[in-house]
Amino acid sequence: MLVQKFRAIATACCALLAFAVGSAIAQNAPPRVPAPDREPVTGLSFPAEIANARLATSVDYSKTLNRPDLGYAWNYQTNQQLFVTLYVYPPTTGSIPDGPMDDAVLAQFQRALADIYEGAKLGRYDQLKPVDGPDKCTIGGLTFLCTTLSAVQPNTKKPLHTALMVTGYRDRFLKLRLDWIDTPTNSRAAVDGFLQSLINGIRR
Repeated sequence: MLVQKFRAIATACCALLAFAVGSAIAQNAPPRVPAPDREPVTGLSFPAEIANARLATSVDYSKTLNRPDLGYAWNYQTNQQLFVTLYVYPPTTGSIPDGPMDDAVLAQFQRALADIYEGAKLGRYDQLKPVDGPDKCTIGGLTFLCTTLSAVQPNTKKPLHTALMVTGYRDRFLKLRLDWIDTPTNSRAAVDGFLQSLINGIRR
């Protein structure tokens, strides 16, 4: 039934927000204001290093683009082989419960998944195809809507995986976007372990 709900949502309208944000950044190039080390509503913390990944950049969309609806983003990476961006942002109306089963969480997940496929059309990924999900997964004590896809880097032709995870957490959406190059050190077990450490770390 969960998969049927995913299929019932049209994906054509789902990439508009990403395009609007990208266009605003490209045209106006405002100074980037970093996100705080601790998100004020959820209490999630984002230190300079976590789970052997370093914080590369962060952005406060309210102060950078005057878009409080986009919340915050933190980008971590490990040796140019694994990249993860964590987003925390508010619902547009009302409130959302914890966990992945609210319709608003489903809509955010489907929008983000459509953005991934749109990115493939624009040349970010080649040979993009689903591997796991969509389904529920539990990471660091939190349950998300999750999916994993395989692809090939257009420039290097290296195989990679990309993953999406979305849930409700303390009246905010918590979204993770993860890309990793397929290497012996980036086995699926190693990536799963990294995610467990990451979620446990930001909840401290």
